[in-house]
Amino acid sequence: MFLDRLKACFVDFRRRDAFCINDRKVSYVELGNLIREIVLTIQEHEILITNNRIAIFCRDDIETYASIMACWFTGNAFIPLYSDNPIERNLEILNDSKVDFILGSRSSLNEIYSSHDIVDNTAFKFDNEISTEFELTPTDRDSVAYILFTSGSTGKPKGVPLTFENLDSFLVAFDETPVKIRKEDRCLQMFELTFDVSISSFVPALLAGACVYTIPRGPVKYVKVLQAINKFELSVIQIVPSVIRLGKPLLSRVNFDSVRICVCTGEATEVDLLGFLKDNLKQARIYNFYGPTESAIYCSFYDCNKELVESYNGLLAIGIPFNRSDLKIIADNLEEADDMEKGELHIKSPQLTPGYIDATLDFDRFTMIQGSRYYKTGDICFKDERGVIYFCGRLDNQVQIQGFRVELNEIEFKIKAALGIDCIVLQVQNKFGLKELALFTNQVQLREETIRSSLKDSLPTYMMPTKFHFVEKFPLTSSGKADRFALKSLLL
Repeated sequence: MFLDRLKACFVDFRRRDAFCINDRKVSYVELGNLIREIVLTIQEHEILITNNRIAIFCRDDIETYASIMACWFTGNAFIPLYSDNPIERNLEILNDSKVDFILGSRSSLNEIYSSHDIVDNTAFKFDNEISTEFELTPTDRDSVAYILFTSGSTGKPKGVPLTFENLDSFLVAFDETPVKIRKEDRCLQMFELTFDVSISSFVPALLAGACVYTIPRGPVKYVKVLQAINKFELSVIQIVPSVIRLGKPLLSRVNFDSVRICVCTGEATEVDLLGFLKDNLKQARIYNFYGPTESAIYCSFYDCNKELVESYNGLLAIGIPFNRSDLKIIADNLEEADDMEKGELHIKSPQLTPGYIDATLDFDRFTMIQGSRYYKTGDICFKDERGVIYFCGRLDNQVQIQGFRVELNEIEFKIKAALGIDCIVLQVQNKFGLKELALFTNQVQLREETIRSSLKDSLPTYMMPTKFHFVEKFPLTSSGKADRFALKSLLL
């Protein structure tokens, strides 16, 4: 399993740089020593850990990454949280995942978490001379490696557990794609650790002996991403396409010659952006990767390195399945769709989650096809005669913002709970071609500031609407439902 390979890296690449965080470089041997200290601490507190699950309050520091790997080496799952996210949401996650043990900075945690067992992971001392040896806890491949919480249509975050088998299968499949990471590479990690692409941004890099360059949270993050690519001459980047779109005015001052691999991920990639990428990343091989959290990060990829690329309605194809993953498109008649016929994309894979923490959600999302279990993605797709898969849109009310999957119903639920008002939230595109969330309400007496202040304790920043529209009444369809298409047309 990948844990044995990962542990060997602290010796095999001991003098190489493993991470560069806030301009500070940490070698593999230093990382291994820090992991060893946290492993020993976890083992000392083993009696306090329930369900082999540990919450980590994440920061952009080496202690956070070492804590994640220490969880794995002791056979525990990690649940990532951020202390500056809404407390209500964090408490829901801790409660739903049944976690009592927390690794994090005591000084940055609100006293409301004091009922949990907290170990301060900023207190460990390490250097580059201490032995990195520690005992690996025997780990069942079916044990959970991490749990991520995505947006839920009922107003509650939706817990998705992924096992060591799922993660190991992903790493094997990812290694079989054309994205070959070398020990000399400098790899970008721009994602929050609550987003699964963060794992693919640092684990494969460490397994190859490469160095991972992280980007801190905060406003104008896209500027920091572009600056890092330029300053550190990064060679492998996994990036959300909107970062490039946002940064267009700055690109004339950024040198991308160092980039040899660019993976577009986190949202549908618009084909017009590909030409822009090719013009600026002249030395890079470019790929479009696709996958829901439920199938452990990615399950298909598309090679963009050709003169004519396949696309549909301006969106790049999502390509061909990973090895050992089966992607079926099921038409309205519940039969497998013919070539060029649209339907819902279903996934069977050893990367597939065993099911949600709330098992009542499984019924709507998993189905049996010819005796095998498939995940129903909710994505409308079709496949051409060569097996290339194209993304056409969503069946439900789910969108992607800044790479995060967001249920519009959840935002509406939180707003109604906080203010008791009728509202509709839509994804819209601004003049720069970027996706934003727009809130419509018929409560014309309300002010934007009132809505924002009422939501700051229940919605993460990426789920907060950025556009507010007050209408006398909602337009209706012929069936009497609110006409979302008509509302969106008001913005034109």
